[in-house]
This record gives sequence, C-alpha cells and structure tokens, in this order.
Amino acid sequence: MTDPTLLLSFALISALISGVVGFGSAMIFISLGSLFFPIKSVIFLGTVFFLAMNVSKIIFYAKHVHGRLALWIIVAALPGNYLGAQFMVESDPEFLKKVLGVIILLYVIWAFRNHEKIKKLSRPVVAAGSFIYGLVAGAVGTGGVIKVMMLDRMGIRKEAFVGTMAVTAGLGNVVKLFVYSSLPLAEKNAYGLMVGLVAIAFIGTWLGRHVLRRLTPELFRSLVLGALFIISLRLILL
Repeated sequence: MTDPTLLLSFALISALISGVVGFGSAMIFISLGSLFFPIKSVIFLGTVFFLAMNVSKIIFYAKHVHGRLALWIIVAALPGNYLGAQFMVESDPEFLKKVLGVIILLYVIWAFRNHEKIKKLSRPVVAAGSFIYGLVAGAVGTGGVIKVMMLDRMGIRKEAFVGTMAVTAGLGNVVKLFVYSSLPLAEKNAYGLMVGLVAIAFIGTWLGRHVLRRLTPELFRSLVLGALFIISLRLILL
C-alpha cells in the first residue's frame, strides 16, 4: 500500500469540508484515495472514517437533530437500500451516476433561482424522498445528495442540517462495515491507520463546528448548493 499519510491527508481535507457543510466526505475521500490506493481498500477504510465522522457530528450536534424526521428517513430508506443494491448488480452504475449528476445540477439551478421557496414537506413527500435516497444510495453509493436536496428544501437550520445528515447516515455505515469486514483485505489489520482516520474525523468535525458557527444561514446554504454543483459536475464528467 502507498504511504498511508497520503490517505490521512485526503481524510483531513474531506473532514474539514464535511465538518462545515455536513456532507461530501465520501465523494472527496473515495475520489482522491482511489487514485493511489486499491478501491476496495479505500472503501473499507473510508467506511471506518465516515462512521467516525457521523459519530462525532452526532455528539457535537445531538441537541439540534430532528429526531422524528431522522426516523422517517431511516425507515423509508431501508427498502430503497435493498432494491437499489439489487438493481446495481444487474445494471450499469456509471450510467446511473451521470443521470444523478444531471438531476442534481438541475436542482441547484432551480434552487438558486427560487431561493425564497423554502417550505415544510409533508410526511408522504419525506417518505418518498427518503425511499429514493435509499434507492440511489444502494445503486450508486452517492445517495446522500438526494437527502441533502430534501433537507435544503425544508430550510432546516445549519446545525440541525449537519446533525440530521449524520444520524440518518450512521446506521448505513455500521451495516456496510459489518459486510466489508468479511472481505479479505490487509487493511482490516491496519489499526494504526484506522485510529488516525478516527482522530482526523473528530478533529475535522470540531474545526468545522467552529467555522459553522460563524456562517450566516444564507452563506451556509450557498456553500451547500455550491458543493452540490461540484458533485454534479464530477458525476456527469468523470
């Protein structure tokens, strides 16, 4: 394996960005890490890192989490996860990623033009959106952006946004880590590297929290939409 300090550097970059806007760590960490390391190793170590990121966010933002909303998202996403995973086995995930990229790009354009149209979504809409989130996550592994768009539409304040994103992603990290633990990867014994990733996750979230406190709601939303725009281009072009 290439020098692990390079992977830790990628983790720090993704932790700082995700610590501020509440998402994007998987896209950054896996995209950069897979350029230098075996993809399965990056995914396994990334899952350890993402779980630590979400745990740290839950600790820092626990009092801001929308509990009922988070429960709705988790429950509705589970069947979507299963169906999406089955669909991935029988389809071309690369084509699906490009379709997802186009959808995100169209949403960002619409959101910037209709920034004042923030509203509370009904339970059926939340359930449907959460099912789609689970479906996309199971099919292409980047379903979190669907959840971002849904929470953005609801106008959830920045701390609740970050905390709710973490709570609804944590269980998925645990399930995936359990499955990945059966893979014959040498990195399963790289305890020092995993400890480093966990430490960086907490440090990045802590630093991101201090930055988040200084952001106005308007600037925070602009950063969220900007991150979505970058992710959409990556999905479409790469």
